[in-house]
Amino acid sequence: MSDIARKHAIEQVISQLDIHALFCAFLRNVDERNFDLLPSYFTLDAVFRQYVSLEERDAQRPVSVATGHTAIVDQFKRFFRLLDRTHHSITNFVTQVDGDTANISAHMRCYHRGTGPSSGLWEESLSLLQGTVVRQNEPWRIRTFEYTVAIILGLPDVFGDAAISTAA
Repeated sequence: MSDIARKHAIEQVISQLDIHALFCAFLRNVDERNFDLLPSYFTLDAVFRQYVSLEERDAQRPVSVATGHTAIVDQFKRFFRLLDRTHHSITNFVTQVDGDTANISAHMRCYHRGTGPSSGLWEESLSLLQGTVVRQNEPWRIRTFEYTVAIILGLPDVFGDAAISTAA
């Protein structure tokens, strides 16, 4: 391997690690309710799409869409307002870096426990995450974030009026 190829390979690995760290930090801050930090993970024009099933994703019928980092954070706050505990684990993380843009895909296990009127309810989902990230003035930022529920356990009613409908 030439020195140039080695340098490029090292830069690719560093980018992959930085992008993985971006998503891990984002999900940790979601779980810890550090909503004020969430805008810093997204580009100003970021788009978040949520699908209730693989079939709905394949048909491009999202249950919710938010555009812009402020709208995305507001959506997270709305979904999480009746939850006292959440846990998001990310696995099978794949990153394809092409310069200052990268495509990512991962699997997520998401646990949500209710509080207040949702006390005693819980929902757990096995989900897919896909998106693009861009490097802007060095740090990577999320530009598109697609969250697709593959398997749902428990009751989506834990989210109250923001509940995800699982009806086909």
